[in-house]
Amino acid sequence: MTKALAIALTLVVAALAGPTLAGAGDTAAAKTYKLGATMNARGVVTPKNKPWKVPAAASKAKGTFTGKLNSVTGKLSWRITYSGVGNPALSIADIHSGAPGKFGPILVRLCAHCTSGQTGVVKVKASAQKDIAAGNSWVTVITEKYPNGVIRGQIKVG
Repeated sequence: MTKALAIALTLVVAALAGPTLAGAGDTAAAKTYKLGATMNARGVVTPKNKPWKVPAAASKAKGTFTGKLNSVTGKLSWRITYSGVGNPALSIADIHSGAPGKFGPILVRLCAHCTSGQTGVVKVKASAQKDIAAGNSWVTVITEKYPNGVIRGQIKVG
């Protein structure tokens, strides 16, 4: 066999094997996590993990979060609704890491200038997916008046 033929055969084998080998990790079925949370003002905690003294203006604030997280693509499709948060000029919804009653870092921002009933899709980093899939995360709606959150709910995985 000539050297040129050996190189050509090697390239053909690599070309044929390349897609198969590259796709080998993609054969695992994607897991879709169904997520949900019921938010209220009593669930908010301070950054020092202390219960928040709910002001009368926020005592009836409530909301819901639903979502689906794809474990392969990292895409989270979501919907958020809320009421009783006043008429803020700014509403932000975030998912944070943390067990119930614990404040934690932001894993992903769902929206800025949010509105009740809003939907969207965001990309979630693999490390954040682990916290969300384990039920170790919560969703919060913050406003300029309540920068640590006006409502919060622990995300349940179904």
